[in-house]
Amino acid sequence: MVAVLLLAACGERRPAEAAGPERTALQMFELARSERPAEELITGLFGAGLDDRDRAALLESLSALSTLSAVEAAGSEKLQGLDRVVVDISAALPAGGLARYSLQMEQTSQGGWIILWFQGPGVEWPRRARPRGEGLTTSAPPNGDGAP
Repeated sequence: MVAVLLLAACGERRPAEAAGPERTALQMFELARSERPAEELITGLFGAGLDDRDRAALLESLSALSTLSAVEAAGSEKLQGLDRVVVDISAALPAGGLARYSLQMEQTSQGGWIILWFQGPGVEWPRRARPRGEGLTTSAPPNGDGAP
């Protein structure tokens, strides 16, 4: 009788639960290892609103993550004042060593998670525009000798 109940329970299809932010973050690294990532996977992780320029920059950034191994979620934290979560990831580098990555994510109305931004050693998507204007350093005026 117990065996019949177990077999019946195995045959039931339970609705798929939405992946949490840490699982979604790890899926990004799985996607990075794909040679030709499916459009559905890209849309599922990054949303449908990517234009051609954003998509090309995303694929370039993902290719920088393709050689990482032993990828694991190191933790996550909700951002106060925003409906967003930051997930920290650690991964082994091909030549040895450990790298840390950070992803900012937002929950969708369906309960899933969309990656809005990620950054790590040598990679950032979407790239932030570099600040323009005066920096922290100063130099002599073009016609001066540098004296105050």
